[in-house]
Amino acid sequence: LKDVFSIPREVWLLFKVMRDMKISLVHVNDYWWAPISYIACRMAHLPCIVQIRQEIKPRRVGGYWLKRPQKLVAVSNRIRDVAIKSGVGRDRIMVIYSGIDVALTSNPAEGKKVRDDYHLSDRQPVIGTVANLFPRKGHEYLLQALIEVRKKLPDIHCLIIGEGDNRYRAMLLEMIETNVLFQSVTLTGFQQDVVAHLDAMDVFVLPSVMEGFGIALLEAMAAG
Repeated sequence: LKDVFSIPREVWLLFKVMRDMKISLVHVNDYWWAPISYIACRMAHLPCIVQIRQEIKPRRVGGYWLKRPQKLVAVSNRIRDVAIKSGVGRDRIMVIYSGIDVALTSNPAEGKKVRDDYHLSDRQPVIGTVANLFPRKGHEYLLQALIEVRKKLPDIHCLIIGEGDNRYRAMLLEMIETNVLFQSVTLTGFQQDVVAHLDAMDVFVLPSVMEGFGIALLEAMAAG
């Protein structure tokens, strides 16, 4: 949404979609859109299910009207417990774990191509992570650890795959410059071929300080 004044119009447009398409049930894929969706559902007399796909702070349960929809779906027990402690009825929330496509199997050839693209040798130790560039993902802790690891593995390289907050990215770049990590870190930006990048790594790292149910970790486990 561009601003708060656009909310009534967005609610009305959403309501029209529900009415014109004769929708029977609305599933909201993330809690950010719960208030707008819930109002439109009330207007259309439709049940509303909201999925919570990321770690949520207790104050946001009330702020995003999560006590109002008919049902909440949490992707982990931790998220469910926070919602219940914040006033959501136990009978109105259920846990359905996130899943991945296990058909996306590893391909060493694709991993080698990624290494070649970044001028990394076959014998060079490569670690990395896949996550949006947001403070909650804890990339700075990965860089701090890399400083220590480089003392024993000078040729180690770290791939950070993802895009996000520009200010946070600038902070990470400043940290890389201050600690002279240019030769050891690549910020790849958003990448469509995540599995290929995982195949290029020897070790996957999840440095998040707040994580609802990390799909990237599932993908890394599936890739071995």
